[in-house]
Amino acid sequence: MKHAFVFLVASVSLSVAGPDFPIGRLDTIGWTTYDWQNAGPAVRTLCNAPRYGLYAAWTSSSDTGTGFPDRNMRYSFRDYQVNAWDSAINVFTYQAGLGNLACDPDSQLPLISAHAGNPLGLVVARDMAPGAGIFEYCRGADGFIWPVIDAAQGQRIHAALIDDATRDGLWYSRCTTWCQWTPPVHISAGNDPMFPSHNITASKASRKVCLAWVQVSTEPYPGNYIVSDDGGTTWGPVLETGIPDAFGGDTMESFHLGMFLFYDRRDRLHIVAEVMPIVHDTGYINPIEIWHWSPENTPRWSEVHRAGCAPEHLMAAVGYNAVYAGRPSLAEDRNGGLYVAWEQFDSMNVEPGPPERLRADIWYARDNYDNGMSWLPGIQITDPDQTSKRFPCAVDMLARDTLCIIYMVDLIAGFAVQSEGPATNNPVIVQFVPVTVSGIRSDPELRAGGPAFAIVPNPARGQARLQLNQPLSGPAEVRVFDFAGRLVFSTGPLDHSTTGALPLDLSSGVYLIRMTTTLGYTSAKLVVR
Repeated sequence: MKHAFVFLVASVSLSVAGPDFPIGRLDTIGWTTYDWQNAGPAVRTLCNAPRYGLYAAWTSSSDTGTGFPDRNMRYSFRDYQVNAWDSAINVFTYQAGLGNLACDPDSQLPLISAHAGNPLGLVVARDMAPGAGIFEYCRGADGFIWPVIDAAQGQRIHAALIDDATRDGLWYSRCTTWCQWTPPVHISAGNDPMFPSHNITASKASRKVCLAWVQVSTEPYPGNYIVSDDGGTTWGPVLETGIPDAFGGDTMESFHLGMFLFYDRRDRLHIVAEVMPIVHDTGYINPIEIWHWSPENTPRWSEVHRAGCAPEHLMAAVGYNAVYAGRPSLAEDRNGGLYVAWEQFDSMNVEPGPPERLRADIWYARDNYDNGMSWLPGIQITDPDQTSKRFPCAVDMLARDTLCIIYMVDLIAGFAVQSEGPATNNPVIVQFVPVTVSGIRSDPELRAGGPAFAIVPNPARGQARLQLNQPLSGPAEVRVFDFAGRLVFSTGPLDHSTTGALPLDLSSGVYLIRMTTTLGYTSAKLVVR
């Protein structure tokens, strides 16, 4: 039997979440066994139609084999009048998937894309009324896959496509009149992505359209973008965003999965992306930084969040086509505040295997109402448990001062689609996170998530101490859970006079240490070897 001893030496800042629950309300809106929701960066899968409600879409299947013959885009609608989600339905009448969602700014009706057919090609569905589930379909060009669409004024649809034959070149097509698509244009000629790292955004305030992608032919991978000021009729030159100096020294920086694009209501372009280090020509998934870019800012790049751990604390792999923190997406509130949501792995929360992969949780950060030039600390909104939360997307516009984020809860970490463990029927969640929308810094009590205390050393081979930040201001309790969720130790009530050591008689394993007060809780993990 090995022992760990936790010492109380100060106090802690707390979240406003309940003592055993994540921040905000969670709605389960559907299920899927198709756990590889997209190959590259986050794409829009949750939209706010202020007159009607929320639209959500995801790639679904109920198959637990490897063929996923019933793969489809699934769709659900939350009606603001009744404050409830409709039952999720299939969008297409045949096998389809790996698309995204857009909301027409004029009609506020949803548009859902997919690639489907033989040969594969672009197809878009439009619901005839909010949440009606009565679709009309429009097929675009054949021979293209991984379509990403956005909608603009005048019921225009813009699409970014990857050539299926080469799985490389990035192409653009638009629809200015329903179901009349222009022939695809090779938008990335000479700078092809060589991977589905592409994304697209269309302004709701002008005729601007922007495409961006990461060119992965040689490291470091540069970020490219191209802008049209006339609705996709003509395009400017291919430009580079540059790569932020995230790690300093001799370490090079590179993009990896791609970039997420967004025009805000003031017609300003924003990009967020994860940045990875390259050392001696080798890219590393840890540490990772999330950065924001806007041509309106000086400098254009600003750091949103840094995530990582010491290499010896990385207890398992993150899995196929992932990095320690990634797939960021953008949202905006009514006063112009920006929000970034992303997935972030937990170095000590391991799916025991197979496939023995790290599990992830969902985080977000908000800017200081300065067009993304500076950012408040990141907030973890999901509890670490025996599931992995993946592929988040923040709603485009906050719904009634609430940040809504859609994500998949993978019951066994790893991609069954990529032969990383078995397929499971995974919930699709929309989480509602109340925020302060005031144009000024949020109330610090809204901070939650990332451990507000440190356990040192961690992993422990004997003694450990719990370092807190300030004196206790009221009743508190420290509880220890094993990773089956069983309570293995509790201090009972503590007060501001509590000092000294709290011995824990723990065998080797991974434990959750949680301090609870009348305001909420904070937690961290302890590994005993």
